[in-house]
Amino acid sequence: MSPVPSSPTVHRHQLSAKLQQLRKATDLEIEQVTKELRCSQTRVNRIETGKGRAAAKPGDMNKLCTL
Repeated sequence: MSPVPSSPTVHRHQLSAKLQQLRKATDLEIEQVTKELRCSQTRVNRIETGKGRAAAKPGDMNKLCTL
């Protein structure tokens, strides 16, 4: 059986779920993330759910890794 090809959408949803899981595991509140990323709570929610057009930018990812 060959592996199922994955699309960018699948990768975005996987990354979104992992980001939310890691934030919760470190007891970070969304408000703390919004301050660090200098963005709205709506944007962080969209990044973490993979909904909408919001996507984590490379700079955002670097900041998230240091939280």
